[in-house]
Amino acid sequence: MTLLAPQINGAVFLDAAKALWYVPSLEPGHLDWRNATPVDMATRCSRPAP
Repeated sequence: MTLLAPQINGAVFLDAAKALWYVPSLEPGHLDWRNATPVDMATRCSRPAP
């Protein structure tokens, strides 16, 4: 499942193993899968600060 989230400039993705990932957006309609990072539930997000 993927949830598009323009507020965080990307998407949140739940993979088959139920791991949550943040995927940054390159431009509208295009996600940067090479720079996807796992969401650390202990700190809520492992995405680097802008």
